[in-house]
Amino acid sequence: MERPITLTIAALGGQGGGVVQNWMIDVAEQSGYVVQATSVPGVAQRTGATIYYLEFYPKSDDRPVMALMPARGTGDLVVASELVEAARMVQRQLVQPNVTTLITSTHRAYTIDEKSHLGDGRADSDELLRVLESNAQRMVAFDMEAIAARNASVISAAILGAIAGSGVLPFAVALYANAIERSGLSVAANLAAFNDALEAARAGGLPEAACEQDAQQGQPASVADDWVLQLPNDVREVVSHAVPRLIDYQDQAYVSEYRALVDDLLEMDCAPFALTAEAAKGLALWMTYEDTIRVADLKTKPERLMRLLGSGENAEIVQVTEYMKPRIEEIAGSMPVGLGCWARRSDAARALLGLFTRGLTIQSSSLWGYLALRMVARMRALRRRLLRHHEEMAAMREWLDCVAALAKTDYDLALEVARSQDLVAGYGDTHERGSANLKRIMSFALDHKQNSGADAVIRKVREAALADETGDVLDAAIIKGERELATGAA
Repeated sequence: MERPITLTIAALGGQGGGVVQNWMIDVAEQSGYVVQATSVPGVAQRTGATIYYLEFYPKSDDRPVMALMPARGTGDLVVASELVEAARMVQRQLVQPNVTTLITSTHRAYTIDEKSHLGDGRADSDELLRVLESNAQRMVAFDMEAIAARNASVISAAILGAIAGSGVLPFAVALYANAIERSGLSVAANLAAFNDALEAARAGGLPEAACEQDAQQGQPASVADDWVLQLPNDVREVVSHAVPRLIDYQDQAYVSEYRALVDDLLEMDCAPFALTAEAAKGLALWMTYEDTIRVADLKTKPERLMRLLGSGENAEIVQVTEYMKPRIEEIAGSMPVGLGCWARRSDAARALLGLFTRGLTIQSSSLWGYLALRMVARMRALRRRLLRHHEEMAAMREWLDCVAALAKTDYDLALEVARSQDLVAGYGDTHERGSANLKRIMSFALDHKQNSGADAVIRKVREAALADETGDVLDAAIIKGERELATGAA
């Protein structure tokens, strides 16, 4: 008796992995196969996918022995709905070079570790693809998420199309489409996505387009402003990304403020304007800091709600609950400067505000919850008068002044301090630690601006700050840097 044919699907929560499993059961039964299906839920907060495992065996007098979970060396077809999840299938040794056909979507849904990293913690998509290709007998890779979006469908339909198009399973393509029709789930949209993915899989996928989503996210919006077009190449690339971001964050006048700062940098810089490019990027990030207004705006953007609630045939009854736990500092920062300063100093005010720091839940899918968040979002018209904005702009100007002062004596050192702005990220305690680390780097740079090799030391210190949240590695790096500059070893 031959062993059963196996299919393993790794899908994130909300991607319809269970729907794909049900479709595959239907397809197998229509084809006269015995099928066994199991699933093991993944962990929440994007640390792992749910594993759906199916085994197929043609109906006969034989009584096949079927397993409940995949085993090493028996994976005929492994499907991952996201690139890192495909890598996890390789890590678990469920993908084998002499056995397994691996299908993966090339889009990314960033993990908690990637999002919480102090610097750029994103996995390299191209490197992941190389690893996957070297560990599979055959690989089919294309952007299933993009196909689903293009057809106003969900990724589950694209996954089914990829399975059918791979040709690994002995089932007729018509039976897959029939399973979608029999389910009655958004039939027209799901069939369109299924057919698109079917053709992509038959073509072998598009591994060279692995970073298509990241590339699209990284492409600047069209900015036809004469000022932008006349900027040096590297600066123009940064600014063309920054302008749409600043408009979305605040308004056109905010762009004018940014423009004035970039022009000041250009006046003190020279070709190839590396310092201006780095500082312009830091300025854009600093001027779009995360505050309560920005959070409320992002949570109530129509495209987010449409993605969560669906539309047309895909619309579902869903309750979206936002969990928030603001600190007193965030609440006071959302007040006018004078009132916010008083609220931070006053014990009575802190005691009152403390009642709101125990955690709030707001249903953004309800009318009143949505309106409450929109009211907070509309406070951006007042943002320039608020304490948080006042403090952020003061810190930003201090950083710019430091960069300008260093540029007069040591261009490379100024460049490293400009790059160090990426330490200021996130919100809450993470933002405070990053800001404190940047101030320490600025102070260190100003103290040692006459020392040869100070830029190399600052580079090491910045890397240390990004490597450890506690600050212990940073402390050690500063002490070591002091010694290197004192002995001329840098």
